[in-house]
Amino acid sequence: MQRVAAAAEPLALMRVLVLRQPRDAENGIALGNTGVALPEPFVALRAFVQTHWLVPWNRSAAEASAGVLRGLGASYGAALQLTDVPSALRVAQAGRQVRWSTQIEPPSLARRFEPTGAALDGIDKLLAEVAATPSADPALRLPCA
Repeated sequence: MQRVAAAAEPLALMRVLVLRQPRDAENGIALGNTGVALPEPFVALRAFVQTHWLVPWNRSAAEASAGVLRGLGASYGAALQLTDVPSALRVAQAGRQVRWSTQIEPPSLARRFEPTGAALDGIDKLLAEVAATPSADPALRLPCA
């Protein structure tokens, strides 16, 4: 109960600032950061998305909302927020696609592995792309045999 009361006060203060100056991107981002720190991810997500909607040229709001979505496991939603999708996020999307492909009902038993095969082909292409990019995140590279 004390945690809820302690979290309510900074959120209430930040919401007042945002309501007074809705087009001030700094206030919206501060509200979102408060939500991240508490942790209240849906409060943070709402603040970041609303800030980006009101001030579309502010890329930091879009990047922050993508970070919250990624933390919630919504890699496809995170990618929609960004103009340039980083390789790490594309890897997360590929992993989700493999997991989801097992839930697709095949039109026939003979074609039951096609969705998983297509997802694995996508991962192979992504790995080749990361290997060919010198500036790629080192954590995404496969160790050499």
